[in-house]
Amino acid sequence: MSNPKSLHQQVNTIIYSQLRYGQSKFKARRDEGTKYPKGIFSHDTFETYMQQCHQFINWLKGNEKLPKVRAIADARKYVGMYLNELKHNDYSAFTVHTTASALAKLFDCRMEDFGVDLAKRERKVITRSRKEPDPEYERKHQDIVDFYRGCGLRRCEMLRLKGEDVYRNENGDVIVHVRKGKGGKERFVTARTQYAEHILKMAGAVLPKENVFLTLPGKLQNHRYRGDFAKGLYYELARPVEEIPPEELYIMRKDRAVITESGLLRRVTCIRIETNAVLNHFANSSTISPSRAQFSGESFLLLAAL
Repeated sequence: MSNPKSLHQQVNTIIYSQLRYGQSKFKARRDEGTKYPKGIFSHDTFETYMQQCHQFINWLKGNEKLPKVRAIADARKYVGMYLNELKHNDYSAFTVHTTASALAKLFDCRMEDFGVDLAKRERKVITRSRKEPDPEYERKHQDIVDFYRGCGLRRCEMLRLKGEDVYRNENGDVIVHVRKGKGGKERFVTARTQYAEHILKMAGAVLPKENVFLTLPGKLQNHRYRGDFAKGLYYELARPVEEIPPEELYIMRKDRAVITESGLLRRVTCIRIETNAVLNHFANSSTISPSRAQFSGESFLLLAAL
């Protein structure tokens, strides 16, 4: 008779069985009629959930006050205790929420089923990539910083990028081909005009099948540079608010709204543009029409204060 699987092995089996790489989460939501479809669609989510589940098992095995658990199903009754302990130890609302989400996948249930009051997540408490960067460190890696700002790729996407993935199309735009982005999705990014030649030059310095970047400096704040890319793209595509059709406007509320220096709450609109992250840029135009955009499942928001 074979030895029974350990709790860690059982976690691996359950989480691996839920992989749905390359499938559309949006389509799964629609087909299953729920906001929370079965499965895990992103590699990053998979790694995060696997880590959180194993941390729970380590906590369970290291807690001498609890009886020994052999079957993963018997561990579910202790999830509430674990989440409350994380809250008591001042883990952020984001961390506790991510842990609860991971364990909900493990036990095939909803986070609410654990009976824990999860604190509300607010943008104002986010600290990741919110610190001012070190100017000297940025100057040391200026080529990489400008590459980030020019195309807005994620760190993992940068590391997968090959020389042949960057090229100039028939319109003269520099295109960055992301073969496997978040959720296994493919997309094409039009480099911002200001950084296009720099990106083309860096990618051209390696052979077509070689990686453009073998490593990336860990202290560079990728999320900040992705924000710089989105902000720069906004200014390239911005239109006067009065010229924007009502159906393209969305009123930002709660912690997404803007508070002015005088303390007055201003209405903020956002223009949602579905894109292949390609919104073809036209240097002499500040407008964009649907015919000038290529579409995929990725989207971002362009903001304009009223």
